[in-house]
Amino acid sequence: MPYKFELDEDFEYFLQKFGYPFATVDCRPEIVEKFRGKLPDRLLEYWQEYGFCGFQQ
Repeated sequence: MPYKFELDEDFEYFLQKFGYPFATVDCRPEIVEKFRGKLPDRLLEYWQEYGFCGFQQ
């Protein structure tokens, strides 16, 4: 089954306050796998969707 990111209410609020990401660097699958079980799955989902980036505010 293909990966499908669903935006949650808290992160939607974050994006409204701080804007959309810029200077994005993709997060490679091997990085996600390295941290699976060590970091929350939701954080890894954000990495997959947005990569490593900055925010405007």
